[in-house]
Amino acid sequence: MIIWGTKRVESKMGFVAEFCPICRVITPFKVIRIGMTSHIYYISYGKGKLVGHIAECQVCQTVKTVNPTGYAAFEKREGIELERLIQKTFPNIREAYAARLSLEEKIRSQSLGNAFADRESLLLEPFHYLASQVEERYAGSTQFDKESGIGCLGTILLTVILLTATFTIFKNGANQDQALMVTGVIVLVGLIYTVIQIALAPRRFLSRKIIPNLVRSLKPLNPSKQELVTCLDKFKTSGYRIGKKVSAEKLWQALQTRYTSSYIKTKA
Repeated sequence: MIIWGTKRVESKMGFVAEFCPICRVITPFKVIRIGMTSHIYYISYGKGKLVGHIAECQVCQTVKTVNPTGYAAFEKREGIELERLIQKTFPNIREAYAARLSLEEKIRSQSLGNAFADRESLLLEPFHYLASQVEERYAGSTQFDKESGIGCLGTILLTVILLTATFTIFKNGANQDQALMVTGVIVLVGLIYTVIQIALAPRRFLSRKIIPNLVRSLKPLNPSKQELVTCLDKFKTSGYRIGKKVSAEKLWQALQTRYTSSYIKTKA
C-alpha cells in the first residue's frame, strides 16, 4: 500500500521585532513560513506551496499571522538584544504601533481607569490570539507533554528491561511464567498511567500556558469577574473551546494572585 498525501511544512525565516498583544510590548518574534507539500510515506520534499506566515513571540510563545514583506530584514541569530533587533528588522516599529504603544503606556500608568473606548476589544484580544492554541490542543490528535511522555517512555523501557530480565534470569518454566505475569501487571499499570496522563494533558496545557498568558495580558486591564464571564461567554457562543474549557473562576483567582514574575514592565 502506498501512503501519500499532503502535509504541513514549517520553515524558520528568522527573528524580528514585533508587538506582542499578550506581553503588551515589543518583543522578539520568530517568523515561520507555512507550506503544504506532497509526501510519500510521510517523506516530503521542499518547502511546499506557500500557505502563509506566522510569528511566535519568544517570551510568551503566542502565535500571530504576519506579512514578512513588512520587515526590513531577518535576524538569523537567536537572543540578540532587542534594540539591535529593532534597528535591523523593524526600525520604524514604534511609529507603526505609535497609537497602540501610547495606549499601553496609559494603561500601565493607570491613567485611563476602567472606562475607555477600546477596553472591550482589548479584553477580548488575548482570548482571540490564544483560541487557536486551545483548538489545536483539543483537536483529537494525541499530543504528549512531560508527564505523558515520561509515562510512555517509562512503560516502553520498563517492558524491555523486565522481559529481558525474565528470559535471562528465569530459565525454569514455572518461575518464568510467574515473572511474565508480574511483568504483565506492571506494564498494564504503566499503560493505564500513560493513558490517564495523555487524557489530562490538555488540562495541564490550559493551566500552564493558556491561563498564565491570559493573566499576563489581562492583568494591566484589571478586569472584573463579570467582564471575564462576558468574554468567555462570547467565545463559547461562537463555538470556541477556549470559552468552554477555561474556567472564569480559575482565571479570576489567577488574576488576584500577584503575577509580577510574568508581567513585562519594560517600556517599549
